[in-house]
Amino acid sequence: MERCNTRGGGGGINQYDNLTLMNDSCFGPLFDLEQVYLRMEQKDIDFWGLTEFRESNYGMPGTNERVPAHLQSYFLCFNKKTINSETFQIFWRNVDYEKDIDAVIQKYETQLTLLLQNSGLVYGSFFNIAPQTICKLDLSKQQAYILKLNKIPMIKIKAFLGFECPYYLIDLIKKNTDYPVRFIENYFSDYYNPNTSILINNKLIPARISERKDYSSLKIAIHLHVFYLDIFERYIEFFDNYSFRFDLFITTDTLGKKEHIENFIATHNAGLSVKEIIVFQNLGRDIFPWLLIADRISTYDIAAHLHTKKSITAYDWIGITWQEELFNLLVVPASTIIETFENNTKIGIIIPEIPFYFHVIYPISFVRDINAQLIMNSLWEKMGCNKNIDFTNLSTLIFPYGTMCWYRPRAFKSLVDLGVKTNDIPLEPIALQGTVLHAIERLLVYLAWNEGYDYRIMVPETPHVSNFIENMRIEKTNKELETIMHSKPYRIGNLMLTLPRKMKALYRYFKKK
Repeated sequence: MERCNTRGGGGGINQYDNLTLMNDSCFGPLFDLEQVYLRMEQKDIDFWGLTEFRESNYGMPGTNERVPAHLQSYFLCFNKKTINSETFQIFWRNVDYEKDIDAVIQKYETQLTLLLQNSGLVYGSFFNIAPQTICKLDLSKQQAYILKLNKIPMIKIKAFLGFECPYYLIDLIKKNTDYPVRFIENYFSDYYNPNTSILINNKLIPARISERKDYSSLKIAIHLHVFYLDIFERYIEFFDNYSFRFDLFITTDTLGKKEHIENFIATHNAGLSVKEIIVFQNLGRDIFPWLLIADRISTYDIAAHLHTKKSITAYDWIGITWQEELFNLLVVPASTIIETFENNTKIGIIIPEIPFYFHVIYPISFVRDINAQLIMNSLWEKMGCNKNIDFTNLSTLIFPYGTMCWYRPRAFKSLVDLGVKTNDIPLEPIALQGTVLHAIERLLVYLAWNEGYDYRIMVPETPHVSNFIENMRIEKTNKELETIMHSKPYRIGNLMLTLPRKMKALYRYFKKK
């Protein structure tokens, strides 16, 4: 208000017939604001807002005490009578700078309407909440779809964060307005971590094969780490069918495998552009060799990191189906992936959907890898990443299961510059979780986000699982966990066998859900 007075010229803001106060906590206008003003100017009122918070005996932020009915502060309009009133001017003179948002709401936002009303001024709202019996206290956040259907021109950022189905809000805006939805999607991708933006933006790409042939404007590289030679041969068969040119970098762990690779390529594909075949010691699985040659790939526009995945610690079918899915999601539709990068410069990494295997095992497999998350925090700090995130606060992580992905090399610059050393890498056989390798795998999407990039997920064109099956699986798991929770412990001598704490925590999590 003080800035308004100094910049208003002449007598300051009191020379104006109307003053509108709004803030940047919302998107819009979704509809023509002129129609809003014309409608409200016909009412016999002194000040108004777009929406009103219903009176409540509880819910005050910070105290949970009574909340008076009040106009919400993201869009307020005052006529000349209100601007010149003593109550209005005293209120603004007494506003102090507050760092705590709860204090601002307690002292100012929830009190201004009541103060002006008690001084004899009359208020109204563009959307009258009184007759809306099904409405919740805070429409702007909890039921924003009602506001959109009634042509409220602004939509709060919190509406997407507080509503159960933000996709529905996006769809409403697309169908009923001309507002560029990309502004909303880009905002959440830029300012909210990948775990939040996935709830709002559609990040899925069906694994179709693009008919596009010419990608000559792009410099493309593929890194393939070869441990299992039979799977390597399958890769070459796929690569042989690509219509676009790319440079192939191969790493492996023995001279014998290098010789086999060279002979196989010479026999089956003389035209393949193999830049290098490099032998490293068997250390760090596929990740460490990839990091060691990352500087060679840094000048490319788009790159892929692939390897000969097998799951030797699990049943054979798990490794076979997992590898097949990775082929179908990352290798077969490579042209679609490249086209996606070309059409959207904000995308920094494309990862495969979670393997089908994880849909059919018990959710106990999703117990958090807290050790890896602690390492992620440490690496994040060492790399000097500028976006604030605490990985131990995330119940799940978004990452390429198996590490394979397509990416822009610039998206991983901080990881490459970190310079992971040999003595940072655990020796074989490595643990199934909690190592720096697991941490690096889980960091990739977040590193791209830190560099200002978004991400996409390749999904099967035909889904593997119906949501009905998912519901049945979760219900079955709930019942089994509940049975275990209520079973008695068994005593064997001095050894008491009880349910581990992690299982109990998981049970409580599912009950809450």
